[in-house]
Amino acid sequence: MTEFNYENEGINHINISPSSKSEIGRRLAVGYPATFHHPLLGGFKSMQQLHIWMKYKYHTQDVKNMELDEFEAYINTHRESFKTKARKVQGFRQIYEECLYHRIIQDPELKQMVIENELPLVKYVGSDVAYNSVWLIPAVERVIKAIKTGVEYPISMHVLYLIEQTAAE
Repeated sequence: MTEFNYENEGINHINISPSSKSEIGRRLAVGYPATFHHPLLGGFKSMQQLHIWMKYKYHTQDVKNMELDEFEAYINTHRESFKTKARKVQGFRQIYEECLYHRIIQDPELKQMVIENELPLVKYVGSDVAYNSVWLIPAVERVIKAIKTGVEYPISMHVLYLIEQTAAE
């Protein structure tokens, strides 16, 4: 059985983590600072910023416009309220995946890295598999497969619903 751990990272796998040994692993991490633009949702400075904007309805448009250091401070001061005020976002994972596609194709260096990478992707913290790896890794793999084969992600109905839902709040 293949052993995925920090010692073998970059040899037999890529860990998607801010502490990854590989640049591709760090750049695919949720909090990596990389501005991208979704055709309908607008601009974000990281995938984490997208996540917070989508899931917590008491946040305003201002969250999208925060610089990353300001955003990190905001997250740290609101961490407890995140546990109780999350909203159900219909198609959250599909929207996240669609945005990840835009995030990668708008970064030519990262796009080239994912095209050239042949190592499996994993997500772990210490010796534990990360809680969100069950859906995150397959989503990243689908996006990379689409990029490698030249398939563009369409705008999903979930994005349209999120825009409508956000406008009504």
